[in-house]
Amino acid sequence: MSTVKCSAIKRLARLGRDPCALLIVVLAGLGAAHILVRTASYGAGISPDSSYLLSTALNFLAGEGWRDFTGYPTVGWPPLFPLLVALGGVVIDPLEAGRLVNAAAFGLTLLATGLYLRSNLRSQWLVLAATVALLASLPLSYLAGRFLTDPLFALLTLLALIQLAAFLHRGGRTPLLLSAIFTALAAITRYPGAALIGTGVLMLLPLARLKHTLVFGAISSVPLLTVLAHNRPASRPQTTLREPTHPTGQRARSPRGLDRVPHRTHTDLPQTALLFRRRAGDIRFARRPRRPRRPARRPPTVQFGQSRLPFR
Repeated sequence: MSTVKCSAIKRLARLGRDPCALLIVVLAGLGAAHILVRTASYGAGISPDSSYLLSTALNFLAGEGWRDFTGYPTVGWPPLFPLLVALGGVVIDPLEAGRLVNAAAFGLTLLATGLYLRSNLRSQWLVLAATVALLASLPLSYLAGRFLTDPLFALLTLLALIQLAAFLHRGGRTPLLLSAIFTALAAITRYPGAALIGTGVLMLLPLARLKHTLVFGAISSVPLLTVLAHNRPASRPQTTLREPTHPTGQRARSPRGLDRVPHRTHTDLPQTALLFRRRAGDIRFARRPRRPRRPARRPPTVQFGQSRLPFR
């Protein structure tokens, strides 16, 4: 434990003497501050998926269980991001907590990328150019300004791959454990993060010992398997329970009992298509009234004798 502390202190001292690393830290702080300033007036952007995440955190804080605003258990999204929002909601508003989480994730993504490139590239200008390019990236800053799980998932994926590369390059117990932990957290942030588990196992099998592969697979997969086991009594499949929704995020309800249809009908795509086809007359969506079409105007004409020519 003392050797780990000493190595961390040496790295911090080396970081303080490196001007390029200090500039990377400044750019990361500017990135987080940019997200906070941009979302200061109106808060983080809200989408239909955000309503499920936010309602889950609010219900958890209110002691009503792990459920979204529909009353069903939240199994369409893994629990890490709503749990962080709920923990922050103990002190501040949950919307503000989600805004801070995504701003911090964006800044840490810039920091981790810049420091990784600094340790693997000789050109300082190339490192700074890559960090500035990430800072000016419109897709990343757009997602960081919304109440979504993408910034946190991107950060955890990046950290998992960096630590896995460090283990394959230098060896050691700490990078392997950190890579497995970050992979596990990414998998319970978004379900596609399960692909990281397979990626790590496939990379470790030919290049590391079997015990290292087993340790990585066990640590990284246990949290996701625990979440899936918890979701199994609530739905089938274990990773989603979403009824057909309108693009505005409002649920499509049928007056003849669409809510009493079994859960598998809501989650299976072909059966859902049949459900819409059979009950098309029962589902009511809010639509804007169509405006009557105006008749096309004919261009003015000029008459020359017996013929009329269009005048433009």
